[in-house]
Amino acid sequence: MALSVVSVALEASHVIKIDKGRLKRLAVEIDSTAPTADYYIHVVQGTQGAIPANGALPAGASFLRAPHHVNHVLNTSDQVLLADTSSEDGLEFQGGLAIWLSTTLATKTIAGAYMLIDADIRD
Repeated sequence: MALSVVSVALEASHVIKIDKGRLKRLAVEIDSTAPTADYYIHVVQGTQGAIPANGALPAGASFLRAPHHVNHVLNTSDQVLLADTSSEDGLEFQGGLAIWLSTTLATKTIAGAYMLIDADIRD
């Protein structure tokens, strides 16, 4: 079964799915209102349907892919395609999938509600 997940407003984080699945496509836009800064897009599996507190990833959670760095400039939008698999299977994840915009590379430090997401998931 296919599932489409699309932001309805700017957000800082989003639970994409609460259990296992396959990520077919994930596009992210950082809005032009975000202050000039370095941002990191974290896509994390094993969050069990929750967004963890700022800091290190909780036990059982791991990055699905390495955090993606964006050097953002105020008044410009950045569009990033993080996953677009041509394979029918997609990228497998376990224990849920979440995304957030962080100001730090390896730990979660929420940047603010500057992100829009568009994801396609399969069971």
